[in-house]
This record gives sequence, C-alpha cells and structure tokens, in this order.
Amino acid sequence: MIIDCLFYRMLVQDLNAFNNEAYPVVQNIVNDGDTLLTKFKDNLTSCSVTFVDTLKKNSTKYLTSGIYELDNNRDSADIGFIGYVKSFLHSPDKSKVESAKRILNCIGSFGRYFYNESLSKQTVITDQLVATLEADFMDDINNINAAEWLTAVKSSNQLFDAKFSERKDAVDNFPKSNASETGQSLIDAYRKVFSYIDIMTDMTGHPSFVEADNSLNNIIANFNASIRSRITKSSNNENQEVSTEVLD
Repeated sequence: MIIDCLFYRMLVQDLNAFNNEAYPVVQNIVNDGDTLLTKFKDNLTSCSVTFVDTLKKNSTKYLTSGIYELDNNRDSADIGFIGYVKSFLHSPDKSKVESAKRILNCIGSFGRYFYNESLSKQTVITDQLVATLEADFMDDINNINAAEWLTAVKSSNQLFDAKFSERKDAVDNFPKSNASETGQSLIDAYRKVFSYIDIMTDMTGHPSFVEADNSLNNIIANFNASIRSRITKSSNNENQEVSTEVLD
C-alpha cells in the first residue's frame, strides 16, 4: 500500500524533485499487455513533460543569460580605459601627463573602483562619468587619443543597461501561476497511478508492482520527512521565509 504523500504541502521545487525520482519508478513497471497501466503511464508522461516544460519556460535563469558576460565586458572596458590613461602619466610629453592627471582626477571623483559597485549603481555612475568627460574633458581625451576607449566604456555600459532593463521587465511579468496549474495536473496523475499500483499489487502480487510500491514508499517517506521538517522550522521562526508557491 502506497503511503499518503504530502502533495498539498509541496512547493513547486519539491514536486519537481519528487517527479525526478518517482517518474522512472512508475515507468519501469512491466506492462505485460496491461492497457490500463499504459494509459496511466502515458497520462503521467504527458503531465510530467508539460510541468517540466513550464518550469523551463518560467525559470528566470534564462533571463540572466548574457547579463554577466556584458557586465564583464564593461568592466574590461572601464579597467582598460583607466589603464590606458594611466600609461600617459609617464609620457615625455608634459601636456599628455597633465591631461592624464585631469582625466584620472575626474574618474576618481566618481569612485576609484566604481566598476566594482552593484550592477545598477555601476550603470548610473558610468553614465554620469561619461557625460562629464564628454562635456568637460574632451580636449584632454583627444590629447591622449583616448576617444576610442571612452566610446568603448559608453557603448558597453549602454549594452548592459539595455539587457538589464529587458531582464527586469521579463522578471516583473514572470508567469508564476502556470507552474501551480501544471503541477496540479501532475499531482492528479500521480494519485491515479498510485491507486492503480495499489490495486494491482493486492490483486496480482506481481513483482514489478510490489517493487514499485516499495520504491515509491521510500521516496514518499523521504519527501514527507523533509517537508515536515521544513514546516516545523517555519513554525519555530515566524520570520523565516519558506517559499513562494504551495501546490494543492
């Protein structure tokens, strides 16, 4: 007899983990021409595929794709620009030395290591720095032929900002409800197949059903214990955040 599973207390991530363990067990049951079992398996497969696909589509991880690469690119541009300007501090041309000093002083006024700030703060600082250099220091920039570097700093920051804004809009419109809906369908599919396994285990005693029954009970027992432990910790600390989404 398959024990009760605390589906109603599962979070989306719990169900995903449970499905990863329980699904193969069900699919490995020998059919032996059992068309009803095939029907339950097919339904479980359909619900599982839909649920997993929803998680993939709804995952915000894909929204970060390219973000950190673009951030690294602008960091490289910032550091490269500063390094280039510093190289003129030892120029035999005194005018270039003075230009380099003025540019570095301007950069320093925005924070010596502004490229180590948080993503959004770095964007704002870089915008302000570039605007200031373009407005008041272009003679110095041109004197040391640093216009190309300044353009690299500006464009890399703009590219990052565009991607970051795109991600923010996508996250704000994140369709969280779909995972609960497809998750409920998956839970219903599991309940149906569990009931059938129980019936066939009692009626036939077929080793394949008995083995599945035992394996599923072990999986369910472990998940139930984990869920109960989390609930206990949550009740002991009202300020602890447990999750965002509970499946019914």
